This record gives sequence, structure tokens and C-alpha cells, in this order.
Amino acid sequence: MIKCIQIDRLVISEEKVERVELHGFSEASEVAYGACIYLRSIDVQGKITTKLFCSKSRVAPIKRLSLPRLELCAAVFLADMYQASSRALKISFNKIRFWTDSMVVLAWLGSPAARWKTFVANRVSHIQETTTVEDWNHISSKENPADLVSRGADANTLSKLSLWWNGPNWLQQVETYWPRCEEVSDIREERKTARPIPIVSLVSQPSQEELFTKFSSWNKLQRITAYCLRFLHNCRHQRSRLQGNLSSSELREATIRCINRAQMDCFKQEKADLLEKGGD
Repeated sequence: MIKCIQIDRLVISEEKVERVELHGFSEASEVAYGACIYLRSIDVQGKITTKLFCSKSRVAPIKRLSLPRLELCAAVFLADMYQASSRALKISFNKIRFWTDSMVVLAWLGSPAARWKTFVANRVSHIQETTTVEDWNHISSKENPADLVSRGADANTLSKLSLWWNGPNWLQQVETYWPRCEEVSDIREERKTARPIPIVSLVSQPSQEELFTKFSSWNKLQRITAYCLRFLHNCRHQRSRLQGNLSSSELREATIRCINRAQMDCFKQEKADLLEKGGD
């Protein structure tokens, strides 16, 4: 069956080429994952030629991974293949596009790597460093030639399969016929216009028992409290930082804070009643 397969050595148009583009596809299944790269060339007459340049696959790890994680591994594989192909070809591509049928992978790539857990974060970071995130796009599974890499195909079927040798049909047409995923566009637009998310921190105040039994003497508690208050003051007032030995006013402020802390713990109900009456 292998004898019936013939592979052209020329992967770009035979005429004078005006544009050369690189299109990479990645896919994964439960048994394997892989990627393939196509070169799309346009000659001076506008004729479009697309041909398979390279492909590669790997068997899925023995340790079971979820399908989205396998698809992320396939995307990493494609990013590495792109880097190796660029070094080998030494061509300045007019356009570079990467295609995956996993919206989960696209969502991972669309956010900072630090947002995710270690497995995903490491691979997302690698892809973001190797490729441009905006070059990644969505494609349906039935139009993804890398599906053949992940699931396999016999030689007789492969020899007659245009999807494998030339990529999806729309790749041989003008860009207006390429697939467009509105959801991916919405994610990108939202990321551009999104405001920074404010960070809210919760400070748990120690109870009276924890605060007053932690230290062996009142003087130690008073001075440590005073140093903590000085630290807060210096953080807030960079131009009027407190230094040197503790002053009497600092020790007095520390004493007041400790007394307030004790009153809040010992007279919670009384304070609540007073606040309630004051509110009326």
C-alpha cells in the first residue's frame, strides 16, 4: 500500500511566488496527539497552492490525561514544529496561522500563564513565548487534517485524501472563506477592553486570648505593637518615615490599640447594643 503514495518534493507554487504563508494544525485523541504544517503559496497570477510540509505524532502518555490537556500538549508540539520549520526554511512568512478545534486551549492561551495550575501554566507559557497568541484560531474537527495524525489512517485511504495532502478546501481559497469563530473574537475583544480586576484581601484579626497570651509581658506586647504600627506608618508615608528608638507617643498609641482590642473582645454585645441605639 505504501507504494501507491507519492510525495511531491516541491511544496510551493512552481511559478514566481508572491506570498508564502504557514498554517499549522494540532489535534489530540485519547491514544495519540500530533500536528501538521502546510505551506500556502500564492503566485503572481493569484493561483493558490497548499501542500503538506511536515507532520509528527506522539503516543499519549501512559498516565491518563484529560482530552483538553492532551490537546494542549498537541499545541505545544505544533509550536515546537513551527520553530524548527522556520529555522530550516529560513523564509519570512507573509502570514502565520495555527489552528485547533479546542476552545479550552484557546481560552488557556488567551490568559496569563500564571492564572493556571502548574501543568497548564508551563505549557501555555511555552506557547506564548514561541508563537503569537493572536495567530491561534478555531477550526472544526472534521476540517482539521491533524485529526488523521491523532487517530491514524491506512495507507490506501491516505493516498486519496486531499484533506491530508493539501489541507482543508478553504485554505485554497481567499481569506474571506476561512472559518471565523465569533466566540474567539469576543474573547479577544473582551481581553482588550477588560478593566483590571481589583484585588481584595481579608485580614483576620487575632482574638484577645491569642493576642495577650502570645507574649510573656505587657512591655513586650506594647513594644511589638508599637513597631507594627511604625511599619504601617512607614509604608503609608514614605517621606516621613519613623526611625530610631520608640517615642512616647508611639508607645501611647500602641497602648490605646491594645486596650481597644481587649474591649472589642470582652464587650462585643455591649458595643453592638450601643451601635444599634446610636443608629436609631
